[in-house]
Amino acid sequence: MKKALSILILLVIVYALVTRFIQIDNPETAGSPSPFPCQIDENRPGPLYPCSLLAQLNQSYLKEIKPIFQNKCLMCHGMVNRVPLYTKIPPTSWLIERNQREAHEEANMTYDFPFRGEDNLGEIMEELIEVVDDNEMPPFIYKIMHWQSSLTDTEKTVVTTWAKNALNRLNQAVPPKSKSDHDHDHEH
Repeated sequence: MKKALSILILLVIVYALVTRFIQIDNPETAGSPSPFPCQIDENRPGPLYPCSLLAQLNQSYLKEIKPIFQNKCLMCHGMVNRVPLYTKIPPTSWLIERNQREAHEEANMTYDFPFRGEDNLGEIMEELIEVVDDNEMPPFIYKIMHWQSSLTDTEKTVVTTWAKNALNRLNQAVPPKSKSDHDHDHEH
């Protein structure tokens, strides 16, 4: 029994290593993005931001942040061109699909900035700052196979500085509602 268990463990390790380091083209493409939250979209939570501001923040995202996220975050929170073989082989593919679905609900970075998700953009940005500050991403199970996926201290500084600046600019563009505004909205 011990020998069979040892062989099984060895096979799992070999499977993991081989399928982790064989990269294949990702057949999935991002497709067309949903409208920016600067356009009228009754299904999108949160305020509508000036399109020019979102375009400026996207330019800085593409230059400063996306190269970091490309190597560390976008396998789950976005789209990458090449993926490890294990992402296409059951049962690991099932786990990956579930994790990607959950990651996209929280912060979908597939279409660059602004990020999409269940929460409004301001809440997504606040969560991004918190997650980076608290070293909550990537999850431990991902780190097992991708041991260099954690953000370095320098990367954390770059990401949080950008995210705090972006959040500040978003908040300035659309000030938070006062209590009287909030109460007025519920009267109608």
